[in-house]
Amino acid sequence: MKDIQNPASLTLHEDTFGFDVELLAFGNCLRFEEITFGEDGVSIPMQSIKGPLLIKIKTTSRKQSRLNQPIVIAHPDDEVMFFGPTIANLTRDHEMNVHLLVLSRGNFRGEGNLRKMELYKAAEALSISKDNITLLNYTKLQDNPKARWSEELVADIIYQYVESQDIGVILSFDRFGVSGHKNHSSIYNALLLLTSEERSQSFRSNNTRILVFK
Repeated sequence: MKDIQNPASLTLHEDTFGFDVELLAFGNCLRFEEITFGEDGVSIPMQSIKGPLLIKIKTTSRKQSRLNQPIVIAHPDDEVMFFGPTIANLTRDHEMNVHLLVLSRGNFRGEGNLRKMELYKAAEALSISKDNITLLNYTKLQDNPKARWSEELVADIIYQYVESQDIGVILSFDRFGVSGHKNHSSIYNALLLLTSEERSQSFRSNNTRILVFK
């Protein structure tokens, strides 16, 4: 697990030998001039990055014919408004099996059922199977732009979700929630909590990576 602040280069550490690294940001492949393989891992000089960054790690010890890629969002419509180009790139160009973990129905204006149906239609348009959508409706995780969700609760939900899936990298919001929505930033803070040494130990057995960019 890494906490990276404006890196000029990125070094990835792996327990196994031999792996390929691919970088994507908002649906566009990043170009880098040189990849250096060393004892500490792989060092990648990167250009300026704006927005979330997905790092896909393929290890020789793990069969990944179609990697499961979870995207954790707060409400229906987040998948289109903030992650649409990325999802399109993952499903169409990289043939990845995208999953959506949606932490609420977006019922702030009493339109939860409508937004649920819209979520399924949007997912179909983005080539995401309905079976790959997990839509939650916790009393303590209701849509409210001014309410911070419990980071511990969200972290526990994500942890249980990861444990039940064959997952490589978790993709979600940045610390500002992209739009400033407090529910969005609560997910970032929960993921940050999961990168703590105590929490991160549990992910090592299934090769899950959480990378946090500030």
